Amino acid sequence: MYDAVAAHKESGSIAAVAYGGAVDLFRADEGITLSANISWQGHASIRCLAFTPDGKFLLGAGGNLNCCPGEVMVHEVGKIGIRRWFYAHQGHATAIATGKDPDLFATGGADSMIRLWSLSDVLGPEAENVDVQK
Repeated sequence: MYDAVAAHKESGSIAAVAYGGAVDLFRADEGITLSANISWQGHASIRCLAFTPDGKFLLGAGGNLNCCPGEVMVHEVGKIGIRRWFYAHQGHATAIATGKDPDLFATGGADSMIRLWSLSDVLGPEAENVDVQK
């Protein structure tokens, strides 16, 4: 059973997150699985997914009040594991969206906030897997 899905039109990629946090990547046009069970376990329960416009990154957002509320994860498509994670909201991160600019994305949360992020800042050399709310 899948809880959230995202599609990237140009690449034909589809990402789906199953209950428990494992993410599967598929190529819809070829009917093949690119990556099965990308492990985001130990992090937030993913509630929403989005590809960057260029298809290079898959973004996930969610939260688990017991361990990691408001967490956002960045996965580089074609690589193993999470490239970066950070706490973006107090409480659950409930929405994530991208636009035409491959560097920008937005998150929404149970804290009634919408935040705009720069992917290059999030992935930059000085970035760490930390709580960016502080």
